[in-house]
Amino acid sequence: MPSLPDRHCLLDSSVLVNFLAVGRMDVLADLPMQVFYVTPHVDDEISHHYPEQRNRLSAALKDGSLQQTRLEGGELVIFTKLVGWNLGCGEAAAIAGAFCRGCAVGLDDRVAQRRARDLSPDLPIVTTKDLLLDAVACGTLTVTQADAIKGDLETLHRFRMPGFGSFGELLSNN
Repeated sequence: MPSLPDRHCLLDSSVLVNFLAVGRMDVLADLPMQVFYVTPHVDDEISHHYPEQRNRLSAALKDGSLQQTRLEGGELVIFTKLVGWNLGCGEAAAIAGAFCRGCAVGLDDRVAQRRARDLSPDLPIVTTKDLLLDAVACGTLTVTQADAIKGDLETLHRFRMPGFGSFGELLSNN
């Protein structure tokens, strides 16, 4: 079972919007030893492309479930390079920040994951599936709850996690 690194994680909108869409930011907030950050680039993407999630994002920033951070210095150089590789601003910002800060990046988009690996093969990448699995492993969600979130994402948000039917299968394979 993949385990999340005990550290900070910059989220791209591809992961963040999943938890916002199903109203489950508590899953991120309850993960022990994790602090999740978003850049203004990701905030802008949510506001422009997912306006129905904007209030939930604002609430998560206000209650501390998420922290906002800005790119600075060398992070901006890497950001520009990644945008030149045809990544969106949110993806580029999350990857650049994670790379320069030595922390994990939350990405579900496969192209963005490949670009992150091109930049740094050792960059820790976590997905929505990883976060839900970690929540089950540490006891903040049951398998039934994680499966319900998976089902809601598929039904309400058209986000699929292929390759398994239940998080219970993933836990029993390890």
